[in-house]
Amino acid sequence: MHEIWIATNNKNKVREFTAIFAEMNVTVKSLLDLPTVIDIPEEGTTFLENAYQKAAYLAHKINKPVLADDSGLEIIGLNNFPGIFTKRWALPITDNNLINQMLIDKCANLTDRSAQAVCTLVYLNPLNGKEGSFTGITKGEITTTPIGDNNFGYDPIFKVEELNKTYAQLTLAEKNQYSHRAKAVNQFKEWWKKEEAEWQQPKD
Repeated sequence: MHEIWIATNNKNKVREFTAIFAEMNVTVKSLLDLPTVIDIPEEGTTFLENAYQKAAYLAHKINKPVLADDSGLEIIGLNNFPGIFTKRWALPITDNNLINQMLIDKCANLTDRSAQAVCTLVYLNPLNGKEGSFTGITKGEITTTPIGDNNFGYDPIFKVEELNKTYAQLTLAEKNQYSHRAKAVNQFKEWWKKEEAEWQQPKD
């Protein structure tokens, strides 16, 4: 069985990745499986730069195949805010309910509440030098009030365009079909199927 390490300590992300990879005979591990807590720096200016930085950091540390993601919400009428700062813009506030209400307030005067959820994945395999990057985008809009039971990040305030439901209203199976992360992972899976045989041959 293959093993991929996900460069995150977010239990919700680990749960999503585990469900997505279930059919691939892949064991998912994460920073939560390491004996000590590590905090990987994010100093890039794009989703791709941050994802690559996280993947390279962890791959160097454990010398195993790593998949890292950087994702966020881009509100079109706010010049794509908060973008790469989605997880950090409201610090020291970390409560999802408060942060989501703050985002709703920022959109109060917008006539167009269009937004998109973006996820960029970077895969690095230090054993054979394979690497790749994959980006998924889901179009939608910011709601005027939180909707749904799942309070993971901005899920209650991001309504998926093609479903007219927020992420928080979706089942895990539905989210793993329509989410920005799922779209990026599906690209990775197709690439993985083509490259799998070569992955078994480490570099000399």
